Amino acid sequence: MKKILFIVSVLLVQLSFSQTMTKDELVSKLADDACECSSKEKITKENFEMVLGLCMLQGVTKYKSDVAFYYGDNIIGNDKAIETLGEDMGMKLATNCPAFVNAMLDTGIAEKYASEDSSEDEVVTGKFKKIVSGQFLTIELAESSGKKHELIVLHDFDNAFLVTDNVLKANAEITVSYYLLEIYDTKTKKFVTYKIISDITKD
Repeated sequence: MKKILFIVSVLLVQLSFSQTMTKDELVSKLADDACECSSKEKITKENFEMVLGLCMLQGVTKYKSDVAFYYGDNIIGNDKAIETLGEDMGMKLATNCPAFVNAMLDTGIAEKYASEDSSEDEVVTGKFKKIVSGQFLTIELAESSGKKHELIVLHDFDNAFLVTDNVLKANAEITVSYYLLEIYDTKTKKFVTYKIISDITKD
């Protein structure tokens, strides 16, 4: 009996140390590997999801024990777990993998997903104040009440040239359609909700 208890205790100790990374470290590793993997492929609109899926699968296999710890066993057959992992990795890829972002823009995938979510877009009208070039290309808008909004140009849309070509003048009346997106901020190490522009019309 003592021998069995000893074996069980050893197994439990081994299991407790089998998970070696935090969840954030794991997702970063998976995203980095997927970024390197996908950058070696010729990505088109037709094979985008397949290439990313195969690159993602390589990482899942490579870090099998850590993936199982955070996302459950048999993740390949679990659509919900795969979707959650994909969303977590997507946030990292969008902020840390230029090749991934360029592929989304070049193939029109980013615009496709944005249009699919257009029913959830919110609208704000006010005066255009300025463009800020930083981590993202951002515009500042002020409503008549004085409330200010910072909105990000993350992907192409019909009237993106109004911002990218500096067509808008200070205090011009504009209407902006936008949706909310959580993006991981590497400085604060937190997910931050940003307002992503899906369209702009000049009044």
